[in-house]
Amino acid sequence: MASSSPPFIINDLLCYLLQNFADFHEIVNSYSLVCKQWRSVSDLAISLINYPIELESGNLRRIFSDREIYEREHVPLLSSIKFVKINSLFAKQDVHKFATCQCFSKVKEIDVTCYSINYLQSFIKIFKNVQEISLVLRDKFDENYLKITKFPEMEKVKSLELEYSGSADDTSNQLMCEISKCKYFSNLKKLIWLGSVINSDGMEALCKSAFITKLETLHIIDDIGSAGDEDIKLMANSENFQHLTDLNLLENGGKFSSEALKHLGNGKYIKNLTSLEIGEFKHFIESPSFRKLKRFCCAHNLNSVALTLSQSEYLEELEDIQNIFYLNMFMKSDGLKALSMSNSIRNLSRLCLNLRSLSENEECSQHLMSSNFSNVRGLYGRFETNLLKSIAFSSAIRGLETIDCVACDVKDDFFKLLSHPKFCRLKKLVLQSETTKIDFSELKDCSFLVHIQRLELNDIQMGKEGLEVLFSGNNSKSLKYLSFLNCKLKPIDLNIISLSENLNSLEEMVIENNITSEEGTGISNLFESSNLINLKSLTLKRVGLIDSDLKLLANSSLGRKLRNLIIIDEDKISHIGLYWVMEKLTKLKSLKLEPNNFNEYSEAKILNFLSSFHNLNEIYVGYTGRHHSLKETVESMGIFYHKDGFKSTGVN
Repeated sequence: MASSSPPFIINDLLCYLLQNFADFHEIVNSYSLVCKQWRSVSDLAISLINYPIELESGNLRRIFSDREIYEREHVPLLSSIKFVKINSLFAKQDVHKFATCQCFSKVKEIDVTCYSINYLQSFIKIFKNVQEISLVLRDKFDENYLKITKFPEMEKVKSLELEYSGSADDTSNQLMCEISKCKYFSNLKKLIWLGSVINSDGMEALCKSAFITKLETLHIIDDIGSAGDEDIKLMANSENFQHLTDLNLLENGGKFSSEALKHLGNGKYIKNLTSLEIGEFKHFIESPSFRKLKRFCCAHNLNSVALTLSQSEYLEELEDIQNIFYLNMFMKSDGLKALSMSNSIRNLSRLCLNLRSLSENEECSQHLMSSNFSNVRGLYGRFETNLLKSIAFSSAIRGLETIDCVACDVKDDFFKLLSHPKFCRLKKLVLQSETTKIDFSELKDCSFLVHIQRLELNDIQMGKEGLEVLFSGNNSKSLKYLSFLNCKLKPIDLNIISLSENLNSLEEMVIENNITSEEGTGISNLFESSNLINLKSLTLKRVGLIDSDLKLLANSSLGRKLRNLIIIDEDKISHIGLYWVMEKLTKLKSLKLEPNNFNEYSEAKILNFLSSFHNLNEIYVGYTGRHHSLKETVESMGIFYHKDGFKSTGVN
């Protein structure tokens, strides 16, 4: 880099390089302590990087090698951290040392996944300016959790997310009552309550709280669905929710009657919603309270939703209509026609269609000419080539950024249509074809391939010719995510991928149900690639891997850069393969390996090995047919036990 370069150019380039090629450990232990150029611009560069930090165990040295977290050299680097995730228990002496550090003044959010509420107050005191807290409660939900209402430090908190994964009881409802009565939560603007029972007492306490009056986001996602009609009526007429813009009661939706939802629409105070997830929808068209709504999600067929909502006079701001299911619940021709003629719904950003017949596609092609769809940027679902032709020549739809096409018949100039300028801004393409073989000769003219960032191909036989076109010239140079599912890749195909110089930006790759040759053959071509320099996440499912392949991966430059690795195959991976992965891939943060043919003797050794491997945040090694006697051994080593396997908790 020339010394005459302006300082701001040096700073920008340095930050860019660090974010793309280094992790936090390397910055702390190498660049900040050795590189003079880095030290000279550290203030600006660090403020731009804002690395998250994860504390994985009571030993604070693990993130910083032999240097402790509170040493002076690290203060400049840590002073810009805004997010901290704590996923295990800390010894008292470590918490005390941690508390002496003065460099966490900018931390705004902490995620506490631990076994004791007692540590929460300590960490809130350490992160003096924290405003967002995510708290995962794993053990028995007892009265200890009520202590959260006794912490004066909670007064600064604006966002509280509480997730409970234990068995259902009434303690969580009691916690809601206590939080609602606590003066320390008077600044709370976001409350997310996941997986715990909230009945009428808890809802009434929240609605009548003298302190929680500034909520803008409220999610109560209760699998049991304990809230009822009276709760909705009370909520709709509570002054506490006059600032609410985001409401999610979807899991409870099936229990609410039409009358209760009518109260929600006609309530005195809930008039500023921009996002709503709930089961029912029929009364929305009658209420002006939802005129600011931008996003709506329900559990109904989108076709009937479209037919109903299109009659509303109050949904001028609506941009997105979703359901919690997929494809068979998407919109048909008559639903699209209703939206095309709506006097209020004119700002939709995406369409989810389920068009099975040619006649339906032809009808929808006419409806897409409506100016109501001028803001559509995403097309999802089942549709045919002629629908894309209508979009290409439609004066209404200006251009798509996402096409997610399921079970379509990719023929009749499909790729020729995608070469139209209307699709040149396409960033995401998901394609699942009902056609077994496709002519890719027209793919070379598709200008969107230069800008595409996410490409998912399902049931499509690309072949050597198709892959060569896909990665030729400037194609795929912006690609960050690439997935092949049931594409019948051959070893020669993997060789084309590994040799492509266009995949330098690729960060995640998924290969599933592929490799048609003998087991393991050809996958080595991928592992030996020198071009996948930014690949951080690799998923290989049912590709015929064996232990020797994992050894090759473990010794490759590609493997050493991986942060996430998922390998799912047919009982061909033994403890030897796992050993190679654990021994060599030291930067892994997440590992999933299943099923396998570990024997009982090797499992004990593997468990012992896993318990001493400190870099992993998450480990999942699935197995079958193992007896229950392993449970105590597993838990004592800090590995969270599942009926299908075991998972690291980060606790040692």
